[in-house]
Amino acid sequence: MIKFLLKESFKGTTLLRAFQNKEFQNIKLEGKVIDLGARDGESSYYESFDIQEAEFTYVDKYSSSPSVVNLDLENILPLNDKEYDRVLSINLFEHIYNVNQLINEIYRILKINGILIGSTPFSKEYHPDPGDYYRFTQDFYNKIFSDAGFNDIKIVPVGIGIFHVMANDLTRIVRIKILKYLIWILCINLDKLLNKVYKNNKNFYCALVFYCQKS
Repeated sequence: MIKFLLKESFKGTTLLRAFQNKEFQNIKLEGKVIDLGARDGESSYYESFDIQEAEFTYVDKYSSSPSVVNLDLENILPLNDKEYDRVLSINLFEHIYNVNQLINEIYRILKINGILIGSTPFSKEYHPDPGDYYRFTQDFYNKIFSDAGFNDIKIVPVGIGIFHVMANDLTRIVRIKILKYLIWILCINLDKLLNKVYKNNKNFYCALVFYCQKS
């Protein structure tokens, strides 16, 4: 983990994204995969996933890349039922006002046994793209995914602890990469100590990662 964080810090990622990328390591994407909100289709999380057997479709309303399909994710998706084996939704839902509708649309376009894989920040500054509407909890995701028809729902908090949250915010303004890394390590160790005396420290986290399957 130490080497991974050192590498991520020198790549210029935030601590939040570093922990998300770590969670995605070695998860295999296979078959037809659609990445909703993919920007230019070159995001850092592709370096974590095993994508050798994946056929990608990239979707984003605002991308100018010729490899990205321009779709408005606030509306019904012009995509076929049961078309995709995997749907990616990485740090997207907080920017979608009609998030309930989008989750139902994701369920519709997934094949039987298809899997939704995604994440959203929890402790993060306001970041419009073009809007920023929500911060979601485990309770919200368990209910909305279940209501949409998903099962085998797994919600994983990442970047857990007050000092993790502080480090993620503080190091966004740190330009010296080795200093950023050292602050990360300091705060991670401070949370290890705090966990011994403050049981609610686990209720502070940078982001949630989720996986759920359509049966």
